[in-house]
Amino acid sequence: TVIHRLQQSGKAQVTNFAAALAVYPPATTVDLVERTSWSCPHGVERWRSACGCKVHTDRPSQQDWRAPLRFAVEWLAHEVHGIYDREGRDLPGGSRAFLEAAGATGPVRGGGDENTARLIEMERGVLRAMSSCGWFFDDIAGLEGRQVLRYAAHAISLAGAESARLEAGFIAQLGDARSNDPAAGSATDVFRSTFQPTPS
Repeated sequence: TVIHRLQQSGKAQVTNFAAALAVYPPATTVDLVERTSWSCPHGVERWRSACGCKVHTDRPSQQDWRAPLRFAVEWLAHEVHGIYDREGRDLPGGSRAFLEAAGATGPVRGGGDENTARLIEMERGVLRAMSSCGWFFDDIAGLEGRQVLRYAAHAISLAGAESARLEAGFIAQLGDARSNDPAAGSATDVFRSTFQPTPS
């Protein structure tokens, strides 16, 4: 890959934001205004309601699917966090501290059995399901909406005995939300066609 070749050449180093800040600490501070965005004059409504903001202003479309997708992902996150906290309560330092350490340092040492890896990956999946691009664009059946649904399905698939309950609850939260593409159908149809996590 290009990144691999650049690393081997010594001309570039792949890093993350935390590592870059450690080397180059900020010189000034800024104040962020909550519930605002650069791309939606309605604050953050683009990520939770049918505010009318869209990419393709020349195409008729609706964004009524945004609120059900937001409710579904937030419901799933609440449920997954609960499962993680219950099943991970005996992790070194406690479930939350262990998760933060896993995010800060990469692969976790000391407690890294298969179940721990499953729990961390389940949390990672549900956090990725909150990727803002899923709501930014014009349709739940688009690439970005499908990706959010894939992340949600991945988290659901790692929930063990809770997977079937989470899948049913997630689908119920999606409700009757519809794609702008009649061939794609409902948000539930898109979810099922994108990834079906419950084993048959």
